[in-house]
Amino acid sequence: RLPLFGVDDQDDSDDSLRWQSYDEYYDNDDEEADDFRSDEQRYEDAERSHQRCCVEDELVALQQQWNQQRQEIVDLSRQIDIFREISQNICVACDSLVVVLNHFH
Repeated sequence: RLPLFGVDDQDDSDDSLRWQSYDEYYDNDDEEADDFRSDEQRYEDAERSHQRCCVEDELVALQQQWNQQRQEIVDLSRQIDIFREISQNICVACDSLVVVLNHFH
């Protein structure tokens, strides 16, 4: 913890000053200090919880996007396979047509 308050000398003229942390400075029986710390702790806990929820929401959204894009890739792959099959059938039909036309010449 960082020292906050000098105990022996408030004008900071002595370099050997003993320092107290925030918790040491406030008496444990000081309800106002306890309320301040507990309010601060509740705020920090709520903030962490909110951030955690935001991160979880982001992760869920990214997972959904990834799943959607993966499905789109699968669909495109199927369409490419269908296109290749149709192209091969067209090539076979064209080759057959060329053979038939050459026969008549």
